[in-house]
Amino acid sequence: MTVVELFGGPLDGKRHEVEGELGVELRFSAVPRWEGARADEAVTLVYRREEGVYRYVESVPGV
Repeated sequence: MTVVELFGGPLDGKRHEVEGELGVELRFSAVPRWEGARADEAVTLVYRREEGVYRYVESVPGV
């Protein structure tokens, strides 16, 4: 198990445990938390490994 730190985007500064080999990308499903947000407004947060760290790339609609 490896702990990686995420940079940028909504998860900036958070740490995440990764089992097995580290991949090129990490993807997280997220539901907006503002009042009135619906589950069908969920997004996938994409972090890509660059120079040994995972940096925020984009939010993709849907999960």
